[in-house]
Amino acid sequence: MHPNLQINYKISKIMKNIILSFFILLFTFCIFQKTEAALLYFNPNQKEAALGEIFPIEVLLDAEGQNLNAVEVKVGTQDDKLKLKDWSDGGSIINYWAVRPVIDESGNLMFQGGIVGGFKGKDGKLLTLYYETLEPGTTSISLQAFSAAYLNDGKGTKANLKFNNAAINVSSTPTEKAPVSIIDTTPPETLEVQISSSKDVYDGQYFIVFAAQDNDSGLDYIEIKEGDEPWARAESPYLLKNQKLNKDILIKAVDKNGNTRIETLKLKQYQLIKKGIYAVVLILIALAIWQILKKRKK
Repeated sequence: MHPNLQINYKISKIMKNIILSFFILLFTFCIFQKTEAALLYFNPNQKEAALGEIFPIEVLLDAEGQNLNAVEVKVGTQDDKLKLKDWSDGGSIINYWAVRPVIDESGNLMFQGGIVGGFKGKDGKLLTLYYETLEPGTTSISLQAFSAAYLNDGKGTKANLKFNNAAINVSSTPTEKAPVSIIDTTPPETLEVQISSSKDVYDGQYFIVFAAQDNDSGLDYIEIKEGDEPWARAESPYLLKNQKLNKDILIKAVDKNGNTRIETLKLKQYQLIKKGIYAVVLILIALAIWQILKKRKK
């Protein structure tokens, strides 16, 4: 073979290998990107329902290999064939609510929540929704573009996220099913409360943060009672009215069946401990001064 032809042949072979390697890398990158997208979806994703039926549907999260610690979700319907009646956070992987679920005038539901410690698994339940069928026909329940998930990286980085919606077919036959009911006679499982202050929150004033969970009917609301003050609905963080911290605080978690759990912050005891510490410190300072004066006299 002529030397020039041999060189051209080698160059051509090298270029082919480079191009082949590029496409293999591109294909691998696309596969990697696909597997690294978390998924928000419904269970079931298809439903046959009778007219007038109230049925549950779960909002689930699949991390798909990512470590996630927060979500913000908005759920809506295609038309007026369905009405969102209620929701429950029973069994939710969310253990801190930045914005508890709220249904707006259009019947859409929105919430924001955190997952302390992060979530890497599949089929993580966020909420259970309860819809009533109003008109026959085909419709859908969808996750709105507003929805997002965030990586557990300490930076609030948005995760790659995809959505699967649910298709609902409502028949013209009236339902014979009884309304869905949850038997729940136990109080909320957890109610964690902590008092704190920070210059970045409420200008350095004292506040409390709390988190509660109920795995059956779901948490309904939280109430707080400061000393002799009446019970008041509260969201976390809650700015304390009594900044002297000299009265006990009661925190009550109520689930959707009316079961309650109450925790008490013993602030009177806290103040006594503080006074006791101050007294000990003053005594130690006095003893130290006395020792110094004694040595000087010598």
